[in-house]
Amino acid sequence: MAPKTRRLLLSNLILEKFSKTEQGFGLAYGLIHDDQYFVLGFILSDESSNVKNLLQSDGNDLSLTSDLLKCWAANQTTLPGGVHIIGNVSIPNEDAFLVDVVEAAIPDIISEEVYHCPETQSPLSLVYKDGTIRASMVDDFMQKEELEYEIVPVEDILENFMLVHLKGQIVINVENSSESIVEEMQEQIARSLTEVFTFNFQSKVFLNGTEEICGADGSKKVDFLLFRDESGKKKKGRTGAEMEVISAELLSKPVKTKTTAEGNDLSKCAPIVQHKKGDIEFLRIPFVVDGLCYVHKDTKIGDLYPILQTCVSRQLLLTNTCLLSELRKTDSASTPVSMHFLSPQNGHFLTLVLPKKLDDSAQESKRQNLHEAFSLDKDRPVFRKGCQVLIKDDMKENSLLINPHVGLSPGIKDAEVAVVYGRYAYHHYMQDNFDDNGWGCAYRSLQTLVSWFRLQGYTDKPVPSHIAIQQCLVDIGDKPANFVGSKQWIGSTEVSFCMETLLGVTCRIMSVSSSEEMCSRVDELLRHFKTQGTPIMIGGGVLAHTILGVAWNPDSDDLRFLILDPHYTQGEDLTVIQTKGWCGWKGPDFWTKTAFYNLCMPQRPICL
Repeated sequence: MAPKTRRLLLSNLILEKFSKTEQGFGLAYGLIHDDQYFVLGFILSDESSNVKNLLQSDGNDLSLTSDLLKCWAANQTTLPGGVHIIGNVSIPNEDAFLVDVVEAAIPDIISEEVYHCPETQSPLSLVYKDGTIRASMVDDFMQKEELEYEIVPVEDILENFMLVHLKGQIVINVENSSESIVEEMQEQIARSLTEVFTFNFQSKVFLNGTEEICGADGSKKVDFLLFRDESGKKKKGRTGAEMEVISAELLSKPVKTKTTAEGNDLSKCAPIVQHKKGDIEFLRIPFVVDGLCYVHKDTKIGDLYPILQTCVSRQLLLTNTCLLSELRKTDSASTPVSMHFLSPQNGHFLTLVLPKKLDDSAQESKRQNLHEAFSLDKDRPVFRKGCQVLIKDDMKENSLLINPHVGLSPGIKDAEVAVVYGRYAYHHYMQDNFDDNGWGCAYRSLQTLVSWFRLQGYTDKPVPSHIAIQQCLVDIGDKPANFVGSKQWIGSTEVSFCMETLLGVTCRIMSVSSSEEMCSRVDELLRHFKTQGTPIMIGGGVLAHTILGVAWNPDSDDLRFLILDPHYTQGEDLTVIQTKGWCGWKGPDFWTKTAFYNLCMPQRPICL
């Protein structure tokens, strides 16, 4: 019987990545629920390698080289739990035989257990050629069925899922040598695939195994695991969060008495002690497990244990790679740290485990490989330490809001929309227990700009305080010494001076003499957000704001500006901020008709 699937959804970002890739092949990954395939992306083989070098011929059969398997396995471990390899992709371009070569290797890919598909289903095959994606299913008997699919925003796919944030600690005691680390980590990974862990949820539910659940009926859906207050109501997360987050804790079970197949108690056997003489350097590494899983909202609690197991094993595989890499470079190993990254080019989380002591410069080659594997632009950072994302349940109460514009619509039909790229923090009046009401709006806009460069990984310099901004302007000779500690305003020019002095970032100043001229230069703003992606500080009269995007329909000439207002004085309440217009889309009448405006437009560095 030919393989079938009920529904196939492709992330819109896949089409964008396909269009940027000249030629290649690799693996598609995504989520499966009730015979529905949700394809999130793909992992390419090394683009510098020839397909024939990666697929070796043995008679009439094609098989995978060990290098290719290692490459795929290493990159798969960065995916959240619940996300698996579910098919292959081919981008043949001028190589007409590429698709046939890759599909001929599918039986070997199946035999190597690279794919993760339900028993009743087969792996997908996605072929991109001449701007079109062809989807089919191919099983190990080479039966093929063409499939219909929908291309949808990645946000619409992830609306069907919840995020499980798993944290805990695994202590690694090992001799300081590559051989010992490999042996110990292999043992840890093997243990993680048995039921040696308990997963504890804030809802007082314990998963002790696939069949052993305490505190809940295994047939209940996973949203039961959301933290609830004393009345039984779900605890509200930070307003505006893209996904609901279930917090889980990793616990080790008490060691049980082992028995042989004949039932003999092994605890009565004599232990064997191996004594090794010599100087031995031992490592004790308290690795903090910090993993993520995507689970469908209809998933039952009883089906959650193996997903969490996968998450733990991937964390350990990443840790193993991290320890060995650092050991080769420095002859020592520091505590590895798990970090989560969420690039707009992916739309979903990836997780890396990186050495605590090594800086970004030591990881440049690794980042280059990741950009190539996941088809990411090579002119902006994605995997620098500063790019890591704090998960919602780790955020402190009243911490700064990140991207408060998410979820807002310009309300213009068929508009060309361009908004800020990536993440920034909303800085406004009265934060940090500092009263700057009435004079600090440009300072706060500058802080928002600096936060963007920090969260994109371009700098690790701290967001400057008002005093630090003033001192900077005094140091470069722009202001007199008594400017420090004053309540004097600054404008776009001073903001550009500080950006260049503090961060080394060049800013373009665009001047307009009226709101009408501002609107006439919308094409320049669109181009800025598409190419630079940085927030814009704008000053005019006595006010300063931050522009986060523009939307324009050239046929109707309908125009909106996405404005972040630093004059807000209350707490970090996203509902208030959005509904009251402190962050929102504004029409041309937002600008004073006769005012003169200067726009400070930071130019991002081209780097990885």
